[in-house]
This record gives sequence, structure tokens and C-alpha cells, in this order.
Amino acid sequence: MATSASEKQSDFPLGESWPQTRNGSWWEREPKSWGPITADARRFRALRIVEIVAARVGGAVPLVADKLLGAKPEHRYLLLGMLARTRCSTVFAAVDQLLAREVALKVHHASDDQAILAALAEVRTMSRFDHANILRVLEFGDHDGWLYSVLELCDADMKTWSVGKRWPDVLDRIIEAGTGLAAIHEVGLVHGDIKPENVLVRAGVAKLGDFGLAGSAGRWGRIAGTPGYIAPELADGQRGPAGDVFALGCATWACLFGTPPFGDPPSGADVSAATMVLVERARDGAMLEPGRGDRQVPPVLLAVLRSALAADPARRPALGVYLEQLAAVRRRGWFQPRWWSSQLAERCGAAGGVRSLGRAPASAPRADHAQSASLDRAEPHSAHGGRGSGGDRSPRAVRGAGRPARR
Repeated sequence: MATSASEKQSDFPLGESWPQTRNGSWWEREPKSWGPITADARRFRALRIVEIVAARVGGAVPLVADKLLGAKPEHRYLLLGMLARTRCSTVFAAVDQLLAREVALKVHHASDDQAILAALAEVRTMSRFDHANILRVLEFGDHDGWLYSVLELCDADMKTWSVGKRWPDVLDRIIEAGTGLAAIHEVGLVHGDIKPENVLVRAGVAKLGDFGLAGSAGRWGRIAGTPGYIAPELADGQRGPAGDVFALGCATWACLFGTPPFGDPPSGADVSAATMVLVERARDGAMLEPGRGDRQVPPVLLAVLRSALAADPARRPALGVYLEQLAAVRRRGWFQPRWWSSQLAERCGAAGGVRSLGRAPASAPRADHAQSASLDRAEPHSAHGGRGSGGDRSPRAVRGAGRPARR
């Protein structure tokens, strides 16, 4: 028995109807050469939405289906639960019911023109990049007067993800995040707020997010960032790529040992006071002893970290060199030749204060790559989606930083 188009329409579980044309419904005119186009195609999408929601909320598929498919969807995005909330935004896990995929929906708490422009600037900056290690922006709009952006949904941030992980796995994610940071530096921008909470992990790959403080380097009239991850020179109003290297070093330390290298903000102190306390600790080099005794890391890795945390930005490694050194330690692990470990420790200043890791004086600006090359005879680590360099060094120079030294 033949089935009419109107009867076929009634089968659509999401309550949608075929679009009408002047010559009847699209269903009646669909091109047969495209293959079967049936109500089942829409059922597949509806079922996928049900499966996504059921997996997220932990409910049975039939029960979720009864609730979701009984009514026509009024909005494109179905909110599943809150993931995070800050002074500036609230982030929800959501389902895009049009494309049947999970997303993160970020509602911006923008109530005045300045806040609206700041939210728009953040999204525009993120959307400039198509990089495996930078969070992708999928959409931006407003709903009922609230600005929102739709982003990739990730599994966890590094603060959560790194708990219980082996140090080589943590370094892999940090190197990936650093590769995304290098892409930002290459276009003349500074991220300005590197911390474990702003490094997200999706399907085992790190992605850098939250570009709310991203901007050009130079003099700033205010201290911006998260206490515990703010480089000393930022307190003097000077902002540049070296500050991001310092923050990435702090994030590496926090992911490995559970707390930032100069401690947590003092309890009861306001943000400004807490920032200055931690900045002074950084200036004095007053690092904590590594925590998490169950996570033993090679001593040479501590030397690499301390070099990135030097109070003087001129004594820190360039971003590309820092990533190359992390990759070199990652490759060798505990099985490091004594000559290699002692040479790297000496250059990083493992004993007797923090010294430069591959950072030459201004008169020899490219000698750091020769130093880096002499520390590792293996090919450089290939981070996922990497561009190879960052900081104030050219990509070509940094890509050569970990290559064998000719003897």
C-alpha cells in the first residue's frame, strides 16, 4: 500500500516537516539519483541526539527518548549541565540538535558595551586560528540579550586530567599546549592567562582556550592574569612572550606536582594582594619543594622547569627552546646519559640559582639554539598539530634546535 507524503511527515520523531515548494513538497520532488532519502535519515539524527544526551546525563536511552522526542525542539542547543562558572562567563555542556553533536556553550556575562566588545574580541581572536592545539570556535551569537559562543566540547582541563597521570604523559600535553601557544606568538600576540584550567584535553590532545586576556605585547597599565601564574615583569607593566613562557612553566609544575611552584594565593587575601605576594616569591626564587611524592620525575626535568621560572625574563628560554628541552627529557626519561644530564643541569642552573637554559646574551641572540642542539642528538619531538616554535625565535631556527650537533 502506497504511503502519502503527509503520512511520511508524521513519522519524523523531532516533529519536523518537509519544506514546501511551489510544486508540492520537497519529498515529492526529491532527486532519485541522490539515493534513498527517507524518514529514517531524520530518525538517525534524532537517535544520535538521544544517545548523546543519555550518555551525558547517565539515563536510559528509552526514557531519554520519551522526553526528548515527544515535543518539537524550540531551540537549536539543548543544555545538559554546567561545566564551569567564572565572573565573566558560564560554560555549559550542550547538544547541537541541528548537527547532532556535543558542544560547549559559553554564555558571556556582558552587561555593558565594554564587556560586550571584550567578549567579541576574545571570540574573534580565537577564530583566527585553525590549529589542532587551539580550541575551535563554532558559532557566536546572542539569545534573549545574552551573548554566547559555541566551542569544541573537551573531556577535561589539565588540572583535572593530570591527576594520577605519569609525568611523560603530562609533558606530552604541555608540549601540545605550547605548540598552540607558539602559533599565537607567531602572529604577534600574547595569551596572557596560561594555567592548567585554560589547557583543555579532547580525545587525548591538549587545546589552549580562554583568550580573554590575549593581546599584543608591550606596556600594560594593569596587572592581568591568574595569581600564581603571573610573571614578575607583569607587575611592572611589561607584557611579552616571556611572560607566557613563565606561566607555561608554572602550569607544567602545577600539573606535575599539584600546586603552582610559588604556592597558592594566601587565604583571605584579595586578588591584588595575593598577586603581589606570589610575584614577590617569584622574584626571590622561593619555589616550593615538588609535591606528589608518588610522581618521581628526573632531576634534569626540574632544572628545565626552574629555567622557565627565572625572575628575569631575559634569562628564560624562548618558548621553542623550552618545548624542545621538555621533549628531550620526555624522550630520554630516566635513562639519561650522565654527560647529558649534567650538561643540561649546569646550563639550567639546577644548583646555585636559576640560570639561562640556552639563553645567550643579547650580543649572541641565536646561540641558544646551538646550546639546545648540543643537549640532544635525537630528532625533535613532534607535538600534535605543531608549528614548531614560538617566543621570539623564528620557526626555522627552533625546528633546528633539537637536531644532532656535529662533532
